[in-house]
Amino acid sequence: MKLHIILFLICIVVLNFPAVAGNGDGECCGGMMDSWGHMWGYGSGMGIIGFLMMTIFWIIVILVIGYLIYLLLKNANIIGGEKESASGILKKRYAMGEITKEQFEEMKKNIS
Repeated sequence: MKLHIILFLICIVVLNFPAVAGNGDGECCGGMMDSWGHMWGYGSGMGIIGFLMMTIFWIIVILVIGYLIYLLLKNANIIGGEKESASGILKKRYAMGEITKEQFEEMKKNIS
């Protein structure tokens, strides 16, 4: 659940960045561009192909950032798997043949 909240906040910041980058009067980039991003009012920027490429680019950027955050949270054990107990590790080592039955019994007494 925490991951969803973090990704949501990142999306809000990234998608609202152009709105907060201006000087507050509807103009951004020092008056060189109008509020729609048109350079001095000429044309419509890069057209539909440019719009699609930029949209795909930002979707990829957001997905990569989200995946990196997911990996960081998973490695920090905030989300994902739980830590294994000592008895579980001991049983696994015995099942894999790393320790003998005598060692298993002795270690089991020590951790109990």
